[in-house]
Amino acid sequence: NDLLITDHNKDGLLDLTLIGNDFNTEYETPRLDAGNGLILINQGEKVFKPLSVLESGLFVPKDSKQIKTLKYQNSELYIVANNNDKLSFFKSKG
Repeated sequence: NDLLITDHNKDGLLDLTLIGNDFNTEYETPRLDAGNGLILINQGEKVFKPLSVLESGLFVPKDSKQIKTLKYQNSELYIVANNNDKLSFFKSKG
């Protein structure tokens, strides 16, 4: 549902952070809930390396709709808006 373009690992290349599930499907369609958030690290030459949840610290299994970042204590704080739920917060492991 949303993506964030930042230099997650501070190497000068822009990385991607992706979030989103969809719990509001039609009654005959099961909810789309396989996404738990994903950070893709730019390796250059159009190659991206996915980080595991343990590597990234990002775990968003909710009906996530939007992600933003704030600078916080020399790292980044991810703020995720979840549909009909409270906000989720994650500190970058960078």
